[in-house]
Amino acid sequence: MSQFNNDQDWKTVTWQKKPNKTLTQQDLRKGRFTTKKKINNNSSNSHNSQKMYKLDESDESQKIKRVPIKVGTMIMQARNKKKLTQKDLAKQLNLPARIIINYENGTAIPNGIYKRKIENALEIKIPKIKN
Repeated sequence: MSQFNNDQDWKTVTWQKKPNKTLTQQDLRKGRFTTKKKINNNSSNSHNSQKMYKLDESDESQKIKRVPIKVGTMIMQARNKKKLTQKDLAKQLNLPARIIINYENGTAIPNGIYKRKIENALEIKIPKIKN
Protein backbone atom coordinates (compact mmCIF):
# COMPACT_ATOMS: atom_id res chain seq x y z
CA MET A 1 0.00 0.00 0.00
CA SER A 2 2.97 2.30 0.07
CA GLN A 3 2.55 2.94 -3.63
CA PHE A 4 -0.32 5.44 -3.08
CA ASN A 5 0.45 9.07 -2.40
CA ASN A 6 -0.86 10.56 0.78
CA ASP A 7 -0.65 14.06 -0.73
CA GLN A 8 -4.12 13.96 -2.24
CA ASP A 9 -6.94 16.04 -0.81
CA TRP A 10 -10.09 13.93 -0.41
CA LYS A 11 -12.35 16.64 1.01
CA THR A 12 -15.73 17.02 -0.65
CA VAL A 13 -16.23 19.97 -2.98
CA THR A 14 -19.62 21.61 -3.41
CA TRP A 15 -20.52 23.70 -6.42
CA GLN A 16 -22.90 26.61 -6.23
CA LYS A 17 -24.79 28.14 -9.10
CA LYS A 18 -24.14 31.76 -9.91
CA PRO A 19 -27.06 34.04 -9.13
CA ASN A 20 -29.37 34.72 -12.06
CA LYS A 21 -28.74 38.26 -13.34
CA THR A 22 -31.64 38.44 -15.76
CA LEU A 23 -34.51 40.76 -15.01
CA THR A 24 -37.94 39.37 -14.37
CA GLN A 25 -41.15 40.97 -15.59
CA GLN A 26 -41.91 42.00 -12.02
CA ASP A 27 -38.55 43.82 -11.75
CA LEU A 28 -39.27 45.69 -14.98
CA ARG A 29 -42.77 46.69 -13.87
CA LYS A 30 -41.60 47.99 -10.51
CA GLY A 31 -38.55 49.77 -11.93
CA ARG A 32 -35.99 47.76 -10.00
CA PHE A 33 -33.19 48.09 -12.52
CA THR A 34 -30.56 50.56 -13.63
CA THR A 35 -29.09 51.31 -17.02
CA LYS A 36 -25.59 52.45 -17.84
CA LYS A 37 -24.45 54.38 -20.87
CA LYS A 38 -21.37 52.82 -22.40
CA ILE A 39 -18.62 55.30 -23.13
CA ASN A 40 -15.81 54.19 -25.38
CA ASN A 41 -12.66 56.26 -24.91
CA ASN A 42 -10.65 54.68 -27.72
CA SER A 43 -8.78 57.38 -29.57
CA SER A 44 -9.13 55.45 -32.84
CA ASN A 45 -12.88 55.25 -32.40
CA SER A 46 -13.49 58.82 -31.22
CA HIS A 47 -14.02 60.10 -34.78
CA ASN A 48 -16.74 57.51 -35.35
CA SER A 49 -18.41 58.35 -32.05
CA GLN A 50 -18.47 62.04 -33.01
CA LYS A 51 -20.13 61.10 -36.30
CA MET A 52 -22.67 58.95 -34.49
CA TYR A 53 -23.40 61.77 -32.03
CA LYS A 54 -24.03 64.17 -34.91
CA LEU A 55 -26.26 61.59 -36.54
CA ASP A 56 -28.22 61.07 -33.31
CA GLU A 57 -28.67 64.81 -32.79
CA SER A 58 -29.68 65.68 -36.35
CA ASP A 59 -33.32 65.67 -37.28
CA GLU A 60 -33.02 65.71 -41.07
CA SER A 61 -32.22 62.71 -43.22
CA GLN A 62 -28.63 62.18 -44.33
CA LYS A 63 -27.61 61.33 -47.87
CA ILE A 64 -25.24 58.39 -48.20
CA LYS A 65 -22.13 59.08 -50.27
CA ARG A 66 -21.81 56.93 -53.39
CA VAL A 67 -19.06 56.47 -55.93
CA PRO A 68 -19.62 58.89 -58.85
CA ILE A 69 -20.47 57.36 -62.21
CA LYS A 70 -17.32 59.02 -63.68
CA VAL A 71 -15.21 56.84 -61.40
CA GLY A 72 -17.12 53.75 -62.50
CA THR A 73 -16.51 54.63 -66.14
CA MET A 74 -12.79 55.12 -65.41
CA ILE A 75 -12.57 51.71 -63.77
CA MET A 76 -14.50 50.06 -66.61
CA GLN A 77 -12.27 51.59 -69.30
CA ALA A 78 -9.06 50.63 -67.49
CA ARG A 79 -10.37 47.11 -66.89
CA ASN A 80 -11.35 46.69 -70.56
CA LYS A 81 -7.94 48.03 -71.64
CA LYS A 82 -6.32 45.22 -69.66
CA LYS A 83 -8.87 42.76 -71.15
CA LEU A 84 -10.22 41.70 -67.76
CA THR A 85 -13.78 40.84 -66.85
CA GLN A 86 -15.33 42.10 -63.63
CA LYS A 87 -15.07 38.59 -62.22
CA ASP A 88 -11.39 38.26 -63.21
CA LEU A 89 -10.52 41.61 -61.64
CA ALA A 90 -12.36 40.69 -58.45
CA LYS A 91 -10.53 37.37 -58.26
CA GLN A 92 -7.19 39.11 -58.84
CA LEU A 93 -7.96 41.56 -56.00
CA ASN A 94 -9.38 38.83 -53.74
CA LEU A 95 -12.70 40.69 -53.51
CA PRO A 96 -16.28 39.67 -54.23
CA ALA A 97 -17.31 40.46 -57.83
CA ARG A 98 -20.25 42.46 -56.45
CA ILE A 99 -17.84 45.18 -55.23
CA ILE A 100 -16.41 45.72 -58.71
CA ILE A 101 -19.91 45.74 -60.20
CA ASN A 102 -21.11 48.29 -57.63
CA TYR A 103 -18.08 50.55 -58.23
CA GLU A 104 -18.68 50.53 -61.97
CA ASN A 105 -22.43 51.18 -61.58
CA GLY A 106 -21.90 54.02 -59.12
CA THR A 107 -23.87 52.29 -56.36
CA ALA A 108 -20.90 51.44 -54.12
CA ILE A 109 -20.26 53.20 -50.85
CA PRO A 110 -16.66 54.50 -51.03
CA ASN A 111 -14.05 52.41 -49.24
CA GLY A 112 -10.40 53.48 -49.25
CA ILE A 113 -9.04 49.94 -49.11
CA TYR A 114 -11.04 48.78 -52.15
CA LYS A 115 -10.19 52.00 -54.00
CA ARG A 116 -6.46 51.49 -53.42
CA LYS A 117 -6.61 47.85 -54.52
CA ILE A 118 -8.41 48.79 -57.75
CA GLU A 119 -5.98 51.64 -58.41
CA ASN A 120 -2.97 49.37 -58.00
CA ALA A 121 -4.37 46.55 -60.12
CA LEU A 122 -5.50 48.77 -63.01
CA GLU A 123 -2.64 51.28 -62.68
CA ILE A 124 -4.97 54.29 -62.56
CA LYS A 125 -5.55 57.18 -60.16
CA ILE A 126 -9.11 57.45 -58.86
CA PRO A 127 -9.95 61.00 -57.72
CA LYS A 128 -10.96 61.63 -54.12
CA ILE A 129 -14.70 61.32 -53.59
CA LYS A 130 -16.20 64.56 -52.26
CA ASN A 131 -19.16 64.92 -49.89
